[in-house]
Amino acid sequence: GAAIMAACSQAPGQPKVSKSDILSAEVALSSAGAAAFLGEPIDREKLASLPGLQAALEERGRALRSRIAQQMKDPTSVIWGELWTVDYVHVCGEVNAKNSFGAYTGSQTFLSDDGVSARLPGNPLWKAEDLAHCTGGPRRLILPADPMPG
Repeated sequence: GAAIMAACSQAPGQPKVSKSDILSAEVALSSAGAAAFLGEPIDREKLASLPGLQAALEERGRALRSRIAQQMKDPTSVIWGELWTVDYVHVCGEVNAKNSFGAYTGSQTFLSDDGVSARLPGNPLWKAEDLAHCTGGPRRLILPADPMPG
């Protein structure tokens, strides 16, 4: 709805992205995720060429940030680092939030392999190889970091 409409309003000089472009990119991202889960290769060049890809990634990123914040002890304290992808399937990012003592815990890298849920180090589902999905190639920025407070 509103997120798709917001994504359609492009900066001046940028090509217009339609709702159907964004939906097509979302379907392609979901298909690539399923292929990756099955151990099949991801066609990164094909994904990179989709006109709605950036808008679809941004929409996923905003939804992911919202779900991660809800899992924090103090969701209002969350400071976001960049969100990025290396392979278009896995979304990586950095988050810093307050613990139950009211102190910031330090920036942590998280990984989402489905665009819906995320794992942070310390989570029982976190695997040693998770970080490789965030570092194994050039980063494509999805969402910038929050401005530094002060």
